[in-house]
Amino acid sequence: MTQNMNKEMVRELEKLGFTGKQSTVYVALLGLGKATAAELGRKTGINRTSIYDIIGELQGLGLVSLVAHAKKQTYRAESPEKLPVILEAQAARMHDMAKQSEGVASMLQSVVAKAPNKPKIKIYEGESGIKSLYDASLLCRTSIKSFLNADALESFDADYAQEYFAKRARKGIIISAIINDCAVARGYKKVAKEFLRDMRLVSTEKMDIVPEVYIYDNTVAIFSLKERLGVSIESKDIAYAFRKLYDLAWEKAGEYNSNSFSAR
Repeated sequence: MTQNMNKEMVRELEKLGFTGKQSTVYVALLGLGKATAAELGRKTGINRTSIYDIIGELQGLGLVSLVAHAKKQTYRAESPEKLPVILEAQAARMHDMAKQSEGVASMLQSVVAKAPNKPKIKIYEGESGIKSLYDASLLCRTSIKSFLNADALESFDADYAQEYFAKRARKGIIISAIINDCAVARGYKKVAKEFLRDMRLVSTEKMDIVPEVYIYDNTVAIFSLKERLGVSIESKDIAYAFRKLYDLAWEKAGEYNSNSFSAR
């Protein structure tokens, strides 16, 4: 078998639900006829410890068997003609498990229903994590109250920032923002109506907070773009407390602010 044919067969087996390593070992063993774990390791580039694990999995599926009377522990691949039978048996087992899971799900749901409403805390790390935290705010059912650092998000990923702003506006989500007064923030002010922003700009001396804070629904989200770290707290009481603190800050920001703009 050519290398391209091997790769194609591996891909086809993966489509049937086998892992990449299971598929690679099975195809290699078909080509070799029979082989030891060491020979399979050399053929596939998979380390011997993993080979034994994979062979065990394939034996459990009925696709590999041990060669009798061999001096060394040697394996052979079962005929590919067994694949439909094996997959049909697996499908039948999965069908039975799906039926059984309905009862298990009901039992588990009864436990969930009795559990106290505890705050849900999620940690987001890395660039993709931060973006996931921003994207979560697009599910907001009310409006967003925020402490923003205009420079931070733009320096984090300017293209993503513009895409996020546009998505939020299309969803009709208004954001009120207490934001540090800088060139980027003034640029935001020029298009505040388009992007549904209520803004109060405060001098950087008084508003030198680097992390951003979003308060919406029952959620408080804190973004540290510099550290690529975010935290989401879902709690009715905590969100209420932050919302009240924000309202006090918004009122005070009006005394400092000479560049406010309302989207409404």
